[in-house]
Amino acid sequence: MQQVIGPELVGAYLHGSAVLGGFDPRRSDLDIVAVSRRALSDEDLHDLADRLGAGSYPANGLEFTLLTADEASQPQMPAPRFQLHRTTAGWDRHAKVVDGRTREE
Repeated sequence: MQQVIGPELVGAYLHGSAVLGGFDPRRSDLDIVAVSRRALSDEDLHDLADRLGAGSYPANGLEFTLLTADEASQPQMPAPRFQLHRTTAGWDRHAKVVDGRTREE
């Protein structure tokens, strides 16, 4: 993330079962939400999605979401806006990349 977003990266945060105490390496995935001060360009989105997809993750893979600081501080309901949602393949799912920037309201 640092290589793509640089100093605009606010932080990356572990959440889900690993934080709540229910992480099971036989079935759980690694849930991370990250926040950036700026929106992603098309190039940045594809670069970050590729880099995340090339990683090696414990258990059932990675579930990653990136939001801008504005999106995180003023979430739209019922589904907050986001920049990128990336999952890697796991025993129970396929890898996917969702460009949240183009998502309809």
